[in-house]
Amino acid sequence: MVGCLGPILSGLTKDDNKDDFVRRIQHEAESVGGYDVYQSLKLSSILRYINSYRAIKCATALVHGETGLKPDINVVDPHVGFTLLHLVSNDPVLIEFYLRHGARTDIRCEGRLPLDSAIQRIRYVFRGAWSTRQSVYMTIVLMCGFHDMSKHLDCVRLLFRATKEVEKEIYGYVKDEIVSLMPSQIALVSTTEEVLDELNNKLETMMSMLRMIEVFERVGDKIELYRQYLFKIL
Repeated sequence: MVGCLGPILSGLTKDDNKDDFVRRIQHEAESVGGYDVYQSLKLSSILRYINSYRAIKCATALVHGETGLKPDINVVDPHVGFTLLHLVSNDPVLIEFYLRHGARTDIRCEGRLPLDSAIQRIRYVFRGAWSTRQSVYMTIVLMCGFHDMSKHLDCVRLLFRATKEVEKEIYGYVKDEIVSLMPSQIALVSTTEEVLDELNNKLETMMSMLRMIEVFERVGDKIELYRQYLFKIL
């Protein structure tokens, strides 16, 4: 019975059908000999379905214990090696939900905080379209025209606000970059200028990201209204 749960869970979480979701989980748990056994077998899969379909009602029932399971939303998923907050770092609705329910922003997975994961995602999305030397004006223009810009910046903003000692994290980022470049600098003394250029580019990227957050904090609502207007008339 447990092995066949995937399609059922997919349908229930896709519809965000909380009542049927709770009943199904309770039934399945009882059929395999108890909640502890079932949780060890299926909790990771349940959370993946919830996150995939952004099933907030089902997620609420789960974290409030209505299913009988006792999920720890800060545990590192053994199958993927990340916490829930890392895994949903591209979804502002889920980030806000898990933060409200006690998700920690200070857990590192593979050396990265959830904030780092969100920044990496936004760099990937905007590769080729965003220069670290752009003016504030051009940054705003980019925000207005790029699809899903507000969603990705919301993710960074939510995690930026919730992460304590962000300045220390930035310092750590700079320090790590310097240390990581030292072996290549020693091995290739003649390319010192190239190494420094690489470091400067990475630092400029981080500072530009902070500038984008600041712009979005100040005029984000107006940008979003303008974007909605643009996509209606295009």
